[in-house]
Amino acid sequence: RVDCAARAFGGRAVLRSATLRAHAGRVHALVGRNGAGKSTLLKVAAGLVAPDAGAVHFAGTAYLRPRPAELARRGLYY
Repeated sequence: RVDCAARAFGGRAVLRSATLRAHAGRVHALVGRNGAGKSTLLKVAAGLVAPDAGAVHFAGTAYLRPRPAELARRGLYY
């Protein structure tokens, strides 16, 4: 789960209070127009891009600065 994620690149806000909820064993789709922040949101969820605000929650733990290796050890991969 990603709660209230915000991310900007070079002063351009890509995400503003974005939330994502995914459940194990289910297929999810993330749709939107080009440049809407879909890939950025997934990268934030996987710890590849640090959010400027918000948190990633996985396996009962909240990560303010998620790191890919730490999340991978817990079972989350991108």
